[in-house]
Amino acid sequence: FVAMELQGGAVFADLGSGAGRLVAQAWFEMPAVRTIGVELAPTRHAAAVRARASVVSCGAAATFGHGQRGDPEFRQASMLSTDLSAVTHCYVASLLMGDELMNALWATLQRDAPKLKVVATLRAFRGDAAAEALAHVARVDMTWNEDGDSGTDVFIYRL
Repeated sequence: FVAMELQGGAVFADLGSGAGRLVAQAWFEMPAVRTIGVELAPTRHAAAVRARASVVSCGAAATFGHGQRGDPEFRQASMLSTDLSAVTHCYVASLLMGDELMNALWATLQRDAPKLKVVATLRAFRGDAAAEALAHVARVDMTWNEDGDSGTDVFIYRL
């Protein structure tokens, strides 16, 4: 979140959000950020929806200062066809995505996300336009990094 300069008033989307852990983390850490998870797989999407319902029903939202703010939003949809018109910051765990999908995603973001300011991805986009938008590569600690590991490269694009 620091590498993306994510702050209040932003709309954060995790494209390929799985069970929604990163969306939940953003929601807990930054009450003034709207959070959206987009996941294609029905089972992973259902896990995110169940987790959100559990947090909301046990009252944890109020504990973290979310009494008046919306819950995280989870969509079962393709990242290539969901509404991205309000998104200002997005993250994509793209390590296993092929070039064709990465190219299609870059085109979708350019076309369908007019408010987008920052994209963070684990795999670099290709092409001149993407190269011009690459602001820096951050080393970020991830859950899969072992102790003493220097982190994982995250490509930060500013649009």
